[in-house]
Amino acid sequence: MTFSALGGVSFLLLKPKKEVATKVVSEVKVIKNPVEVLDIDSDADGLKDWEETLWKLDPKNPDTDGNGIPDAEEVKKKMAEIDSKGEMESSGDGAAESESYTTDTETDVLSKKLFAEYINLKQSGNFNEEAVIATVNNLVAEEIQNKKDTQYYFLKNIKTFSPENKTLLKSYGNSFASIRTKYKNQYIQNPLVKEGGVANLLDPEFLQGLVRTSEVYRNMAVELSKIAAPKGLTDTHLEILNNYMASSDGLKELSALSTDPVLGMIGTQRHIEAEGKEKNLLSDVAEYLSENGIIFSGNEAGNMWNNI
Repeated sequence: MTFSALGGVSFLLLKPKKEVATKVVSEVKVIKNPVEVLDIDSDADGLKDWEETLWKLDPKNPDTDGNGIPDAEEVKKKMAEIDSKGEMESSGDGAAESESYTTDTETDVLSKKLFAEYINLKQSGNFNEEAVIATVNNLVAEEIQNKKDTQYYFLKNIKTFSPENKTLLKSYGNSFASIRTKYKNQYIQNPLVKEGGVANLLDPEFLQGLVRTSEVYRNMAVELSKIAAPKGLTDTHLEILNNYMASSDGLKELSALSTDPVLGMIGTQRHIEAEGKEKNLLSDVAEYLSENGIIFSGNEAGNMWNNI
């Protein structure tokens, strides 16, 4: 028995019910090769149009801010600052924090990494369509993995007791089930969308719902972290806490999809993976309780374990 924040929900990522006028094909320049797109430099300042867009510069003006310093030189300086910042962070120097980058979104960060890799590929002579695609895939996978590896709780945070104490063991099963049922019911009473509905990520009400559901997962993890777990089940209990926290952050990140696509993509992946792991984790708890002779009657909260 699991409860899913996104199960059975269809996503509509584009604005609904609005027809967009289609231009005559002859009026549109079609560039089929993505490498050709990357080479466009409208103002001939040495920076490709896509690079200038990423750095919030004007692709048709070689000196966007009119300060006499060419855009290419300013970007080169910013790249040097980013490299320097990375070196100081790796050495543990807290002074490396730079206000100019604290507002970067995940998409901004990935875009600048792509920019750096673009330069590397050009200089290495390996710049081709396959290399570009492989680089993008690797960087996106790296960003997702970095987020997935986040730990919220550690073994030192888990209070434990001996599983030989059957009274405490049964109390654990009832307490856990009671907490989970409580938050499951909270979600059921106020779901993201009605069953079979369409989730429109451009709808403010749906975005608020994602944040609200994120809090359901977070609060559930917090409350579960306060109950003592049997020593033979501490690793599983810990994984459940981190799993719910991952779902919480994933849903919150998903709500930013329209403004920060990379973060939204990472969030979607995190929640889906966490949701997929939940059933196995709960099955481990149910099996542990059963193996230790704990039986729950139909009127106990722990009866939940009989149905997993």
